Amino acid sequence: SNGFLTFISETSDGGFVLTGGGLGFAEVLKIDVVGSPQWCKGYTVDTLNIYGQAIIQADDRGYLVGGGYPKHPIPHDIYFTMKLDSDGNVIHALTTQQGTPVGANFFKTGTNSYFMPGNAFFMCFDSTGNLKWEKYITFYCGDEAIKPNKNIFCIGKAFDWNQLNFYWAAADIDTMGNVVNFLQYNSPDLFEQYCAGSFTDGSII
Repeated sequence: SNGFLTFISETSDGGFVLTGGGLGFAEVLKIDVVGSPQWCKGYTVDTLNIYGQAIIQADDRGYLVGGGYPKHPIPHDIYFTMKLDSDGNVIHALTTQQGTPVGANFFKTGTNSYFMPGNAFFMCFDSTGNLKWEKYITFYCGDEAIKPNKNIFCIGKAFDWNQLNFYWAAADIDTMGNVVNFLQYNSPDLFEQYCAGSFTDGSII
């Protein structure tokens, strides 16, 4: 590897797959259960200097990869998803221009459904890498986890009603991208205590 690998995901054979960025390309590394490399490949999309920031193995044992092009000027940031086969060969790639980055995680929320929380844009893909739906939510994810009911619990920040300031927040988002619960906190301390499980009084809006 000639780049940096920033995200790792377990694979069905007990090994792992990693993604990140190289010198002008996204990189994916497949390793076995003891960490020995099996293959490593670099990718570009539309000749952009992309980087990978999320990866998951799909039901067909291929891979979904998401990432972005960090040097394109905001608000026209370019983000991509790729579908790879089990050997890392590109089946197809999609690019989108949104102005906010995709998330750093894929979550399997059902049969043939892979949910990617992001910064304002929340997307769901099928196992072939095609977009099933996209939702815009005024919420900027810091971290996410999947719940037993397959909803995604997100922590991060959102704007106040006047769109002037950020506040600490948490959101519970269902498998169709609908916000079922949204809580805001007046201070980072209360927010961190809530996330640690020692404080449970949030204001629902």
